[in-house]
Amino acid sequence: GGGGKAPKPRLAVTFGANSPSSTVALTVESGVEVLQVHLAASGRDLQVTSIRFDASGTGDDSAGVAAVRLYRDADGNGTVDPGDVELTVPSQFSSDDGSVTVALTEPIAKGEAVDWLLVYDLSAGPLDGETFCAALPGESDVTADADGVAAKVTVEPGIQGCVTTTRTGLALSLGPNSPGTGLADPCAMDHEMLQLRLTAGPEDGVVVDSLTVTASGTGDDGTGVLAVRLYLDVDGDGIGDTPMGTPGAYSGDDGTVTFSGLARTIPTSGTEDWVVAYDLGGSIVVGRTFGCEIAQASDVVARGESTSQSVPVTGAPVASSVTTIDAPVLLSATYLDLNDNGYVDTGDTARTMCSPSSIPPGHSGRLRLLRPGGPHPRWRSRSIRPRCSRTGPTPPTPDRPD
Repeated sequence: GGGGKAPKPRLAVTFGANSPSSTVALTVESGVEVLQVHLAASGRDLQVTSIRFDASGTGDDSAGVAAVRLYRDADGNGTVDPGDVELTVPSQFSSDDGSVTVALTEPIAKGEAVDWLLVYDLSAGPLDGETFCAALPGESDVTADADGVAAKVTVEPGIQGCVTTTRTGLALSLGPNSPGTGLADPCAMDHEMLQLRLTAGPEDGVVVDSLTVTASGTGDDGTGVLAVRLYLDVDGDGIGDTPMGTPGAYSGDDGTVTFSGLARTIPTSGTEDWVVAYDLGGSIVVGRTFGCEIAQASDVVARGESTSQSVPVTGAPVASSVTTIDAPVLLSATYLDLNDNGYVDTGDTARTMCSPSSIPPGHSGRLRLLRPGGPHPRWRSRSIRPRCSRTGPTPPTPDRPD
């Protein structure tokens, strides 16, 4: 036999490297990051079975915090992103300065570490300047085991995060129908990248004058993104409806585009969804990724509806999921269906967006037909049968849609 005694499972819990600090949040704001904790396993593979957080601060936690959520912070950046996973159902504080215990079964492999985010959904009740804090006091507040053997838990002293509320301002968050990670044609037009939700505080409406969008990803945004567009999402479905501002283009890779002169009013306690969309093309490379974000609070210029004074903007950064350029459905030309008959025919306008050299061997080109659609004027995409090859598109002649 000769097997030695199994090592004891151990779990070390420390302050997350990107735990939020000095957070200011709008009352009624959801998804407010309060605290990041870092959990590292050693000795054996283990599973965390519970973790408890204690509330404190000047605000009434049972009334001011509508929901307490716990996420696995996949990229460890201290913010809730599309790739992060909510670990269990939301909970609530039963009393002011009370506690919540989150029961779960979350594995951590020996030698591995994870970051978790504690997140609040705030109610409309808190006053200006009230604080809501959460702390992880000690070893007895975390339980973990390995095959029934209790883990030795250590907790760094002083793990705590706080948020201070304001009733006037603008809260940014990821829209509920923001596109997830996916693929895009190299010549896609009006490809939805990000749904941004904007919420005004309960004391005054907000006028948004400008919005700056920052590019991200492995693709060259200066050459692969022909236009960045902003839309009002009237029905909140994640597809833009009414154009806002003037489309722009990134001056270089990971650059910015600013939509100015918007003067868009969001009424008191009101919410709107906006959509950022890309026209792709140029010298775009298959397999590269594209994304965008509202990187910081200063990227939104907003003022009070009644005061015209600058108001705080909370919730940034808000980032899109990653879009990867896909090869199997390459396009070599796009036409505007000006007579809206569903065919490419005489009078339609060609918009060649991908050069033939961008089509690799083994792939044929395709045509895309753009037709007016929706309750508001906007070109909608529709693919039709292949009519071009590596040498370029054939002349536009009538053809039935797929």
